[in-house]
Formats: sequence, C-alpha cells, structure tokens
Amino acid sequence: MTITLQHVKSTDSTNRQIKQLNSQQPLTHGYCLFADFQTAGKGQGTNNWESAEGENLLFSVWLDTQQFPVAEQFLLSEVIASATAQALQQYLPEVELKWPNDIYVGNKKLGGILIETIIKNGMMEHAIAGIGLNVNQTTFISDAPNPISMKQLLGKDVDREQLLAEIVTAIALGVGNFTYEQRDEWQHRYDSILFWRDGVHRFQDKDGDFQAKILRVESNGQLVLETTTHNIKRYFLKEVRFII
Repeated sequence: MTITLQHVKSTDSTNRQIKQLNSQQPLTHGYCLFADFQTAGKGQGTNNWESAEGENLLFSVWLDTQQFPVAEQFLLSEVIASATAQALQQYLPEVELKWPNDIYVGNKKLGGILIETIIKNGMMEHAIAGIGLNVNQTTFISDAPNPISMKQLLGKDVDREQLLAEIVTAIALGVGNFTYEQRDEWQHRYDSILFWRDGVHRFQDKDGDFQAKILRVESNGQLVLETTTHNIKRYFLKEVRFII
C-alpha cells in the first residue's frame, strides 16, 4: 500500500484544503494532508478542536469508498475508527472508541474523527477522514472537559510523522481491502473496543438523565441502549450525551 503524506505549516482546515487539492488534480487513495496548526479545525457539530502548534496530529486522508453501501455509511466509520484504534494500540493498548468516533483512554479524550462522504450517482465515491489526535501537548487551555495526550500517558514524546504514517497506512489498507462480506467482522472489531461497552452508565437525552447499558451500534450508526427499567432506546448523533 502506497500512501502520500503532504505537510503544510498551517491551514484553516485540512478537510477543506484536501478537497480543494482534489478539485485541481484527482487524488489517489491514501493521500494525506497534515498540518502543524489549523485555524478552523472542527469536531462533531459545532465543536472546535484545540491543538498547540506543532505538538499534535491534524490531518485528513482521501479515500476511495465505492465498495461501501450508501445505505450503511456507518460501516465506513467503523472501519476508519477501528483501523485508527488498532494503530494507536501499539502505543496504548487501552485505547477505546467512544460512539461514534471519539478516541478515548479511560475517561479521557485522546482524539476525534470526522468523516465527510462524497456521493455521486447513488454511490459513495470518496470519503475524507479528518482526524485530530493529542500527541505531545501537555497543557490544554480550552474548556474541553477531559483532554489527554499520548505524551501525558506515556511520559515521553512520540514521533508524530512515524505515528501518522502508521495510522494512515492502517486506514488506507482497511478501507481499500473492505468487502461487504466483511461487514460483521468490522462491526465486531468496533464493538470489541467500544467505550462503556460493559456495565451500566449515566446518559442524558432530551428528557433528562438516565442509567443504561450499551446493547449495540446499528449499521446505520444508531446507538442502542437498554435502561435499568428495561426500555430500549435508539439514538443518532447528538441525540444522547455520555455523562462522564
């Protein structure tokens, strides 16, 4: 698997810039744009991503995704997130995935993944995986409640470019080799490292706080919970919050 790593010092958004690059000349599967600093990095929804310049990983990967069914786009999220976690587990075996695409160690957030899909003629032609990962930053000044970095956990600096190559290779291989017949295998991988996959925990929805256990994540991305009163609840992104 051949990947391409292109570095820029600063950009407003690696996702936006990689799309612009593709409009100028079609990019190949596994092309990665990474920056030392983003002026408009985004998390899910309206969330911003804090990152000290030159200390972390901020990157976007261009992916060919025609083999993924449009009706089950969360399969792509599972492959990207699981491949990313697999690469990180070489450094931190305790890495988990908080639904849908946050990277956690314990109750602390190590990173996040934001996926944009490009659909044409009813097919998911391409996708962009935008990833922010706390690597060597040790002081966080935003109001984010629970950030952590690899350096804080390991007690030493991590080679950012080596880590980047490992993650991008894992993602490009996972997505590039995916077949629909493997969907159960990838869903199992995702479920096996799901944050709070065991036990009863506190959640909050529009009706207030409640306790529940995670039953599964559906192929459409819905999180399925069973409350302590044995009610089954299903949620899409932003419809429920983990009370950590």
